[in-house]
Amino acid sequence: MTTAKHRGGKTGLSETIQLTLRRHPVFSRIRQFSWDNLLKQSQLQTLKAGQTICREGEPARTAWMVLDGEVKLVRHTTRGQVLLVDITLSGEIFGAVFYRENPVQPATAITLKASRIMAFPLAVLLEEMSANSAVQRALLEDTCLKLCQSMALRSLALEDLTVRIVTWLLRLHQKFGLVIPETRATLAELAGSTIESAIRVTRELQDKGLLRLDRSRIEIISIEKLREMAGTAIPHYHRIENAKRSL
Repeated sequence: MTTAKHRGGKTGLSETIQLTLRRHPVFSRIRQFSWDNLLKQSQLQTLKAGQTICREGEPARTAWMVLDGEVKLVRHTTRGQVLLVDITLSGEIFGAVFYRENPVQPATAITLKASRIMAFPLAVLLEEMSANSAVQRALLEDTCLKLCQSMALRSLALEDLTVRIVTWLLRLHQKFGLVIPETRATLAELAGSTIESAIRVTRELQDKGLLRLDRSRIEIISIEKLREMAGTAIPHYHRIENAKRSL
């Protein structure tokens, strides 16, 4: 991992990166003097695939934004099993945990591929949030949307495997578009199934003309039919995703 601190624009951040950060709904609302202070204390991190950014249960002192690459969020069960919770892509924030008593990171973050991320001190964000209602609202909206999505996805545990696979395909479609650059092993992790079962279900979907499969990607052919198959598994799914895009 390589890390570059930004000090008054002398090192680390190009104008392109700063513009990218400023386009985020949360960062766009930060006042300029606070933004300058935040950048001075932030770090640009260049990571290889498979590197751990933070661990579940660690004190929450930092939030991150993915500039490019992919980061997976995982949790560990008491039996030592690893549960893939989500995949975070370019332009998405993770690790922003705000509550009064000893906040901790809810998941372990690991890069899926070579990535560049910005690390921001939560203390500076919290200070700005306390004096800036626009930032409060942006963070509240982002948090509430993630909570709604998390509660909706949790209900998938009661659905059969095909519905779980289809619903996660829809979730990945919202992140990547019709061509999803992920393997069926990743899809199996997200859906809580074996790789063999995920392969079987996706082959069935391909035979029905809904998907086109490759070793390293999944292409959706009929998004509407997948939505029909998901049914009411996530009743407000599209509303949540539309709200996220409008933030």
